This record gives sequence, structure tokens and C-alpha cells, in this order.
Amino acid sequence: MSNLLLDGIKRRVEDKCTTSGADDTIVDTIVDDLTKLKNDLLKVEAKWSKIDHENSFSFFYSVRTVILVLEKIIDRFQTETKDDGLQIAKDTLVVIPSIDTIIHDAMQYRTDDDLAEHILEKTNQFDEEAYDANLLKTDEEYLENVDKDTIIELFEGMLDIMEIPKNPTHLVNVTDAKNTSRF
Repeated sequence: MSNLLLDGIKRRVEDKCTTSGADDTIVDTIVDDLTKLKNDLLKVEAKWSKIDHENSFSFFYSVRTVILVLEKIIDRFQTETKDDGLQIAKDTLVVIPSIDTIIHDAMQYRTDDDLAEHILEKTNQFDEEAYDANLLKTDEEYLENVDKDTIIELFEGMLDIMEIPKNPTHLVNVTDAKNTSRF
């Protein structure tokens, strides 16, 4: 499913790098395929949000990170000038191998510790690659579509597994001039 789609995206992006002319059809096809891949990954993300295991958040986070970078790539292809297309294509090629690895790991739907550790390491590497290639969203863009209820459910599930009370009475709000923290 996603591997074939990602292979096709990679081929078209490579084509874009070799044909630096203004070919809108290549860019349109890349954007369409990136959108399909993103939609496939939204389904994977939804499955991981429902898996009740201490490692499930690692996979959810990794898939979510890929989705956000795909959205940034799509946005760059759609909004930047044709002269920037070659650079966007080169930036995209930098992150495709890590995207492939993260998708492969996440789609195994295994929750073992070694795989969870591996996907987090790969996601950290992916973050660095995406940052260097200007493919990370701003903080505001990251928070734009966060499903807070899903995140809360995942954290509550981890608290249950670790047998930590969700609403301990010893928590105190501390407010300073800039923010509120809980201790």
C-alpha cells in the first residue's frame, strides 16, 4: 500500500530534480500522491491511538510526525514559486528514506520495546533531517490540528499501565508571569 505509493513519489520527485523546467503536471501528481500517503497514514495513526499498550504512543508520535512533515512538503509544493520547485524536490528526497522506515515499523502493529525504541530513534533522526531541509512546521502549525482528546486518552492509558493516579491530590498549580505549571 504505502510502500508502492512512496516509491512512486520518490520517482516523481527524482524526475522533478532532473527536469528543472516548469512542469506543473509532475508537481500536481506529487502533491496528489503525497495527499494519498498522508490519508493512508491518518488511518495508521488512528489505529495506534486505539491500541492500549505502553509503547503505542511511540508509534502514534512517529506516524504523526511523518504526517506533519508531509503536510509541510505539500504546502511548500503548492505555495512556492516554480523556481523553488527544484529545492523542494531535493529537500523531499532527503527525508524519504526515514519516512519509509517509520512507515514500515508503524505498519507492523507490534508493540515490543525494541521496535518502539527503534522507531523513536528513527523519528529523532527524521526530525533532524526535516529541520535541516526546512520541512518542519512552526510550533503554531504543529498545534493547529492536534486532537487533544486523543493525546489525553493515550497519556491516561500510560498512567493506568504505570498505576499512577490520574488526578492526584498532591498536584498544585504554580503560576508565574509567563505560564502555569503543574507540580
